[in-house]
This record gives sequence, structure tokens and C-alpha cells, in this order.
Amino acid sequence: MEGSLQRHVTPTSSLNLMKLRTFVITFTTYATFHVARKSFSSIKGELSREQWMVSSLTSQSNMYGLMDMVFLGFYAVGLYVSGMLGDRLDLRKFLAGGMVGVALVLVAFGMAGLANIHFFWFYLALWGINGAVQSVGWPANVAIMYIVRITFPTLTLRSPLVSILYGLADPTLAWKLVMLASGSFMLMQSAVVYVFLVPVPPKSHLHDDTDVQEASKAAIDEDDMCAPEGISFSRAWMIPGVASYAVAYACILYDVGAIVGSVVGGYVTDRMGGRRSLYIVSSLCLAGLDMQFLFGATEHMTGILLFLTGILMGGPEMLITTTISADLGTHASLAKNAQALATVTGIIDGTGSIGAALAQYVVGRIANCHSVCEDTALTDLTPRVCPTTCAWDSVFFMLQGCVVVGMLSLSGLVVQETRAAWHLPG
Repeated sequence: MEGSLQRHVTPTSSLNLMKLRTFVITFTTYATFHVARKSFSSIKGELSREQWMVSSLTSQSNMYGLMDMVFLGFYAVGLYVSGMLGDRLDLRKFLAGGMVGVALVLVAFGMAGLANIHFFWFYLALWGINGAVQSVGWPANVAIMYIVRITFPTLTLRSPLVSILYGLADPTLAWKLVMLASGSFMLMQSAVVYVFLVPVPPKSHLHDDTDVQEASKAAIDEDDMCAPEGISFSRAWMIPGVASYAVAYACILYDVGAIVGSVVGGYVTDRMGGRRSLYIVSSLCLAGLDMQFLFGATEHMTGILLFLTGILMGGPEMLITTTISADLGTHASLAKNAQALATVTGIIDGTGSIGAALAQYVVGRIANCHSVCEDTALTDLTPRVCPTTCAWDSVFFMLQGCVVVGMLSLSGLVVQETRAAWHLPG
């Protein structure tokens, strides 16, 4: 009986179980990172109504935009650093440590609220630190998922847990409880990662034949003596395709339809034999045309067009930040003794975050929103009408320009893949 059970527990089935466990843990882990990021966006409205933060150097209306920009800036720089560290450190410990850092920041934010601390620069510093430690999540998760050969689909998901908690709690305590609950959840998940996550599959699982495994044992031991080394930040930029995809990702937009777009993008590129830049440029081109129809669209038509834009943008975003990052991180130009999975992922996602931070500032400047109060009140009791006008036409032209920059950055790769597809001389 025992021998029969041993025959059924094959190396292949054991490897599949390990893959499933890794998938569940990393999927849940990055969902917790999204919960942590959504925490602040969920509480900004209440913080503004309470006028909780005070500062003599900036107005109430500018505080939260500044916090978002500081977060994105630290997050972008942190991605570059986290990518390099991820290729040099134990991914399990590195990821768990980053999660503990995020948890401590969130708990400190909530505790500061309970302690009636109103100093804006204290919260700004906390949120900058949060951006830096949050950057550990994506490069480490992508590297782990690629090492065990499974696809990472969590990017387009958002957790409703924060909104549910915020809605159930008393308004005066809601935002404080949100931060404390998010931090506690992150801390618990970090313990799961540290105890149960296996970032690299045991090499014994890669061999189905026992005799071959025994014969190659010495070679495996020798390989363990010379573990793959991480590459430098500058060398990662020199990998063919990294700079192009990084610039393209900095110019990508995102919307609700990205969930559908990520699935469609993966399926289409698999059917195209892996020629991903062709699909990405085509999607960006269609998305740019789609934006043109947003001018003067009705409310319902705007929703439909934004959903279609999300589908067209979601596919390229998913491909650039997951599959393409992993492929470039194991590019043939690196040779066999170098790994750059986390470094390349950090470069691409970090460049995208810089693009998002700059776009947030530029859109605000271009839109130039301002309110003009009209003296239409018939009596003193009738409220004055103060409509807000924005230069949205200029904003959409700017966004279309971003799409063009993204397409141009990939034009060289499109030419290469087209020549390869038609067997044309290079």
C-alpha cells in the first residue's frame, strides 16, 4: 500500500502542487499590496472634509495631490532599487520584509490619527516611505511567478475590502480603522509568505527519472555552488528591448476594461507566436483613435469608449509588466550565469510610475480647471452658480501624444518582428 502511494506521488504532481501554492500565495500577496494602496484613496474624502491635516506652506486642496505625487515618486525610484535587490537577495525574505515595512507605515498612519496628530509633513513623510517599501511587491512577485513558470494575472484586480470596512465604520473613526486594518492584514500575509512561500522550486522536482537524478546529482551540487548573480542596473538597461518597453509603459493609460484586455492580450499574442510588439503597437494605435471619439460624446457613450480604451490598454500593460519583463530578464545576451528578472521588472514598472507621476502633474496644468461664479441668484437665499471649466480638449490631445510616443518607442522592435515573421533579411 505504501509503495502504491509513493508511485502516485510523482515529481510532476509534487511540482504542480508547489506551483498552485505559489500562485495562491503570490496572488493574495499582491492583492494585499493593492489593498494598502487603495486605503489612502478611500479615506482622502473624509480627511478633506475633516480638514485633518494642517500646514502653513500648502493649501488644503493641494495636500492630497502632493501626497500622491510623493508616493509615486518614491515608488518609481524604489522600483529601480527593489529590482536590483530582488536579483541578489532571497525573494521570500525580501518580499516578506517589504510587506512588514508597508504594514508598519499603515499602522503608524492609523495610530497617528487616533493620537490626534494633524501635522501634514508627518503624514507626507509616512506616505513617501510607504511608496518606497510598496515597490518591493511587484518585482519580487513577478520574479517568483516566472521562476516557477506560472502566469501572474493580479495586476488588474482591486480589493473591495477597504471600501466595505470604510462603509461599515463610524465616519469619525472609519479612516483610522481602515489604515489599521490594512496594516494588520498586510502583516498577517507577510507571515504566510515567510513561512510557506517557496521562491525557487527544488531541482529534484525538475527530474522525473530517478536514475537520471542520481547521475546528475554532482552537477546539481556544483550549480548550487555557483548561484546566478544579479546584473548591474546599467547593464539591465542595455538588454535589447528593455528601454523600448519601459518608455512604452510610461505612456500607457488604464481603465476598467483592462481586466478584459489583459486576458485578450495574452490569448492573441500566444496565437501570434509571441510577436508581442506588433500587438502592443496595434492596440495603442486603436486606443489613440478611440480617444478621438470622446470629444463631445454623451455620458453613456463616454462610458463605452472608456471601457474599450481599457481593453486596448490593458493587454499591452499586462504583457509589458509580466510576460515581457520576464522574457527580457532571461534574455540570451545575459549569458547563463546572470539573472535579471526583478531588475528588469523594476526598470519597466518604475519608468511607468514616473510617467504616471509626471502625467498627474501635467494633466492638472493643462486642464487649468477654474470656477467662475455667476450672479444669477434672485434672492440672498438662492445659492450662486459656480460652474467649473477645464481645458479637456488639450488633455486628450496630450494623452494621444503619449500613445504616439509609446508606439514610436516600439517601432524598431516591430520592424524586427515583422522581418522575422516574413523571413526577410535583416
